Amino acid sequence: MTSGEFEEQLNEALCSRPCIEQAKGVLASKRHCTPQQAFEEIRFVSQQHNIKISELASALVDTAAERLPEDRRVRAAIWVEWADLFPKSTPY
Repeated sequence: MTSGEFEEQLNEALCSRPCIEQAKGVLASKRHCTPQQAFEEIRFVSQQHNIKISELASALVDTAAERLPEDRRVRAAIWVEWADLFPKSTPY
């Protein structure tokens, strides 16, 4: 890995971390669970649907704020996994 690649990956991680923390908070609040349990659920859903954790976290925050996530595939994953938590949201 070159130093440029490392720097790019580090920057991406630093930018996505706040959104992941927000998503953990949303899920912890809705599920009445710990932040660690919320992260494990997000990670599991990410793996099940082959979606990056940061993308899923961003869409989860958008959905909680009643904004429609841009990516249709991610919207569908949220609908399948968390429709009970966001009854106002629509998958498409």
